[in-house]
Amino acid sequence: YVAKSNNIHDDDDIIVESSSWEEAARSSQAQHITFWGSLISCAVAITLCRLTYKTLGGPAGEESRKSAASKIAISNLLSLIVQPLLVTLILNKAPSAWPFIFLPLILLARELNVFRNKMHDSVTGLRDGKITFFKALASMALDILSRSLKRSSIYRLILGSLLVQFFLVILWRSSLFAAIESPGIIGAILTPMSLIGGWWATGVVARILALIVSAGINSWLSKQSVIVEQIAANAESADDIDEHPSFESFRAPRNSSAYRPINLLDEFDEEEEDEDNDFIIPVQLRDTDGSRPNDSPNSLRPVLFSAMTTSFGSVAQCGFVGGIAQLLRSFIRRGEEFCQATERRRNGGEFRGMRIGDNDTQRSPNVFPFYSKLHSYADAFVRSHSDLGLSHVAAHFKTYRRASADVSDIIYSSGLEPIIYDDITSDLCGSCCIGVSALIIAFLGVVLSSNRGSLSDSAYCNILFFTFVMSYTMIFTVLEPLRASINAVYVCFAQYPQSLSISFPLIFHRLTRITEDANIV
Repeated sequence: YVAKSNNIHDDDDIIVESSSWEEAARSSQAQHITFWGSLISCAVAITLCRLTYKTLGGPAGEESRKSAASKIAISNLLSLIVQPLLVTLILNKAPSAWPFIFLPLILLARELNVFRNKMHDSVTGLRDGKITFFKALASMALDILSRSLKRSSIYRLILGSLLVQFFLVILWRSSLFAAIESPGIIGAILTPMSLIGGWWATGVVARILALIVSAGINSWLSKQSVIVEQIAANAESADDIDEHPSFESFRAPRNSSAYRPINLLDEFDEEEEDEDNDFIIPVQLRDTDGSRPNDSPNSLRPVLFSAMTTSFGSVAQCGFVGGIAQLLRSFIRRGEEFCQATERRRNGGEFRGMRIGDNDTQRSPNVFPFYSKLHSYADAFVRSHSDLGLSHVAAHFKTYRRASADVSDIIYSSGLEPIIYDDITSDLCGSCCIGVSALIIAFLGVVLSSNRGSLSDSAYCNILFFTFVMSYTMIFTVLEPLRASINAVYVCFAQYPQSLSISFPLIFHRLTRITEDANIV
């Protein structure tokens, strides 16, 4: 410590000089602001949960689902507005802590990139094509989720998880503050352990929700694939399929919405729903070898029990490294775009085709000598630790690394990789988390400035940073099931390409066109 090296014996001076983090952790203002920040973010998360996961299935809830997706899509604009406000707040209320403005500036750069990305659709060429497709995709995922799981049950499950997450966040804060206050080498050891432990524990809660919704999505789409195969098997030709009486009853009316689903389960599913059972999956989940133990409907209670016992190791591993793999995948994509742009400039602006399959020469442009090797290591890590593997963990009870590797092979071989890379779901969900959390700390920052006491500028900014992390965790928890549902749809489409062909024909044709274009050499 600087104070100790200068032989300053005043204990108060030692605390102030040693670390502004200690000053923030020991202050009563930090306890109050972080608690109210977590409470406000929990209330916002509950509101989002009600708007998103309590919508009706089928055409009756189509407008509600699209309205929820629209609110998530415009959250990017909210984040773009709030970040400059945070920069102004820091410069006005804590001028000596001006280096903290780099955090909102970095987030502002991220939001500008997300805004640019979501407004450009290379497939349709429309200005808002990606946003329109995201709304349709989110509406479809929520519709399938409401068909495979009972709405009231999934709502109660997410609501209960939010309450558990709230208490975990408060416990995380208490342990982190206690670790920061610990003296010497003990504090240096306990502080990173507290950071990692809290991040892992809160991540596990969110991944449990992801595992459960992935099970429902995978089950429903696998049954849709079976139904389509049955219709195709009963028809003698493609023309017969159009004239098949069962298929004709499922055809959407001409004036229906473009992405309105068609229910196939009413005629083919002859088994009655058990009203006493809160969690219903329409088909039996598969074992690791792909076989079905029996033909009876499967309750989701065993899936929840499996997530807490048998599959908990996979869930815990995903909670620890899944976010890292997702972030690394984003960096890989940005690196590829930069290298391809650099190579186009070197070639005088000549057109380069889309990256295809596992072609390493195209996936790793030889612009920098070390890039190919670095890309290889990073890509291998992403393949074996991608959170997309939760879909197979839920449906086939595989280990996390095996499921991730299998899903990656399916995606790369099916040509779905460009869709995964260009998908804006994770970006928009992240923007929603950042925008809401930044708005909360902007409000609490103004409140804290009027009751600041003797807090230094650095301690003031540290308290706001703590509050931002806790608020982000709460909002991330409520949006993770939606993101996991869309990821499960992608995985199921790669594995069962015909599963969306009848119920969601336009989404099926868009995904099919992109994969076909990606496989053209």
